[in-house]
Amino acid sequence: MPSKVDIWLPLSIGDYLADTGHLTTTQHGAYLLLLMHYWRRGPLPNNIEKVASICKLQQDAWSIAQALLDEFFELRDDGKYHQGRADRELEKWQGKRLKAQEKAKSAAEARWKKDAPSNAPSNQQAMLSSCPLPLPLPLPLPLPVTTPKDSSPPAPRVETREREIIESIFGFYCEKFGKNPKKYQLTEERRKKAGLRFRERLKANDGNEAAVETEFSQAVENLAASDYHVSGGYTDWLAQIFKSQEEFEKRLNWKNGGKLNGNGKQKSVLDNFLRQRAEDEATGNSGGGAARDSRQAGESEAGDAVGADADALPF
Repeated sequence: MPSKVDIWLPLSIGDYLADTGHLTTTQHGAYLLLLMHYWRRGPLPNNIEKVASICKLQQDAWSIAQALLDEFFELRDDGKYHQGRADRELEKWQGKRLKAQEKAKSAAEARWKKDAPSNAPSNQQAMLSSCPLPLPLPLPLPLPVTTPKDSSPPAPRVETREREIIESIFGFYCEKFGKNPKKYQLTEERRKKAGLRFRERLKANDGNEAAVETEFSQAVENLAASDYHVSGGYTDWLAQIFKSQEEFEKRLNWKNGGKLNGNGKQKSVLDNFLRQRAEDEATGNSGGGAARDSRQAGESEAGDAVGADADALPF
C-alpha cells in the first residue's frame, strides 16, 4: 500500500455513479476536485471563494460549488464541510497504516533477537557508554552565519503551496490548449518563471494564495479566449503568460471592460485590421487596390497602437 495519502484515492465507481448520475460534466469535474482536496487536506473550508478556487470555477459559476457543498457535504461545529464517506475512508486508511507499522516493528524485533549473539549487547546498550578520550580536544569555533539582506528563503509551507499551485495551473494550461504533458513538460525554466510571478502576485495580494491561484487561472483563460492566439499557435507558457511581470499583468487584465489592455483604441484598430484581412481572403483580393491599401494602413496603425515583442504577440 502506498505510504502517502496524497498519491492515491479510493473510488468506488458503482457507488459514485449511483450518487452522481444527475450531475453535468462540469459538476462531475468540480465534485471530483473537491474529493481529491478532501482526501489530501481534510474537511473543506466554509468559504465559497476558496471552494470555488479548489474546483477551478470562475466567479460566475460559484453557484455550482455551493450546490455541491449543500448536496454532498455537511457543515459541522468545527466550521468546516465534512463528508461521512470520505471521513470513514480516511479513518480506515489510517488504521491500516498503523497496523502495517506495528507488523513491521514486530518483524524487526523478532529478526534482531534471532540473529544477534546472546552475549552481544544491543545497539541501544552499546550507545550508553562512549570511549574515553585520552586528551581533551579544543572545541571548534562556530562559523558565522550570514544571510543576504534581501534573499531570505520563503517559508517551507509557502514553497509547498507554490509548487502545488504551479503544477495544478500547468495541468489546467495543458488541458486548455490540448498539450501532451509528456512532451510539453513543466521544465525548470518554466517552473522558475512561474515561481517568480507567484511570489510577485502573493505580495500584491497580501499573502492570499487562493487569490494568486485564481489570477493564474484567469490569465490562462484569457489567453485561451483569443481565437487569434490559439489558431496561430501563440500559446507558449513562458512567452505569452509568465515571461515577465509586465507580460503576466497584461494577460491577466486583458478582458478589462471588454477592451484590450484597457485601451479602446488598440481594440478598435486591431478589430478593423482583422476584419479587413478576412474580407480580402474571402474575396480572393490579396493584393492591390483600395483593399490592400486599407489592410496595409491597418497593419501600420495596429503596430503603432499595440507595439511588437520579439518573443510574444503585441497584445
